[in-house]
Amino acid sequence: LHASSPMPTESADTVEFRPEISRADRLKRATKFWSAAVPIVASYFGLSGELYLREALLGERLTSDEAQEEFDKLHFKGAEKLASTITSLKGFYVKTAQIIASRQDLFPEQYTTALSGFTDNLDPMPASLAKAVIEKELLNADETFEDVFSEFDEVPIGSASVAQVHFGVLRGTDKHPEWEGRAVAIKVLRPG
Repeated sequence: LHASSPMPTESADTVEFRPEISRADRLKRATKFWSAAVPIVASYFGLSGELYLREALLGERLTSDEAQEEFDKLHFKGAEKLASTITSLKGFYVKTAQIIASRQDLFPEQYTTALSGFTDNLDPMPASLAKAVIEKELLNADETFEDVFSEFDEVPIGSASVAQVHFGVLRGTDKHPEWEGRAVAIKVLRPG
């Protein structure tokens, strides 16, 4: 299912879809991310420059372990800031965290550890929201959820940054009687 629909809000009986995020809001989100990421990157250039100048001008040279300790401090601080920023932004930025967390060969351990929670500890959408997306994106106007599914597991099999997956069992239709009792996995993209 493709949830091109904007993020819904829930009430007691219905799920209402909010307007799609505006370009201005997308720009604000990108600005928030980059205003956190650029200073993190710049801090590494700053530390490298400081160590170079201390050696060139003052003759102070840190041992390899001392230099690593200084960089480790930056790694911890940068990883904490990046994780906090991504937590507040969610969506696409969570996918970025997942990529970083999976690349221990490219990123310092502090980053991969701090961002590893984004790979498997994501809150699922409420079942009512998942059903609303399915109804909006999959069902015909004259169909109800119960017309299509004889079973629908409200607890997702898995939940990630972009989508979650639910187990279900189809009902047969006049057009497709062979669907009766067919077990399916329904991948529902997060709205917005």
